[in-house]
Formats: sequence, structure tokens, C-alpha cells
Amino acid sequence: MSDLLLTGNRVVANWGRWVVHCPARWCDSAMQVWQGQEHTACGDCGEPITRLIWPADPEGIEALLAMRPSAKLRNWHPGETLHQLLAENLQHGILPPDPDRSQMLMTVSDDQRIVSGSLGQLIVSDVRRHQIEAATLGEH
Repeated sequence: MSDLLLTGNRVVANWGRWVVHCPARWCDSAMQVWQGQEHTACGDCGEPITRLIWPADPEGIEALLAMRPSAKLRNWHPGETLHQLLAENLQHGILPPDPDRSQMLMTVSDDQRIVSGSLGQLIVSDVRRHQIEAATLGEH
């Protein structure tokens, strides 16, 4: 079965960019999208692409992928967990900058979101980073 059919309107990370594949059976295009975007249209065939399906923690995924030295290695597909991304990084000797050895690298909630740990410092959004810092310090 085609990779395009498997992903549908699911957003994937490809070379460090968020993209969605065109759902038209005869089109093999993909469009770059930005966090929070809900719909787009194919730039080649014009097919509307509605209800984009985002991962639970795109910022966490971005933080783990950003640690990788090359854009061509910054890929994520639906079903791949945050723990799997971290394990791949560690297998290749990729560690967060100046990891705080006194705490875990990351704790992940049941809904696949980083909720504490030193990797929370790499999260892009200030609001999200402060939430993680508060959870790490035991504040609510």
C-alpha cells in the first residue's frame, strides 16, 4: 500500500519540516504546514486537504529532532513515539546540550506529551516550557 494512503491527512516531519501529503490518489505532492494549521490545499492539483491530524506533542517531536545534526535525519511518522525518537538519538550518541544529570531526560504522559525532564528546556513555546519547568519542580 502506498505511503500516501497510509498517512492521509496526517502531518509528518520530513527533513525538519511539517508536511502533509496530498490525499488525491493520482497526486504525489506534499505541502509544508505549520503547527496549529487545520487545512491546506495541494499546491499542484488543488485538492483540498482538511482536518489535518497533528501528533499530540509536535513541540516535543521538534525538540528531539532538532538535536540531530542534519536536516535529512529530522523525520517523524505517525505511530513513532517520543521514546523511540529519544532512543534513536541516544543510539547515535546525540544528547541534549548540557543535560541536567540530576533529573530524567523526559517523562512522557499517556497521551504522548513531554511533561517533565531536561528535554523540556528544548521546547520552543515559552508557555509550554514554563509548564514543563513547573511540573519538573513539582509546582502546579
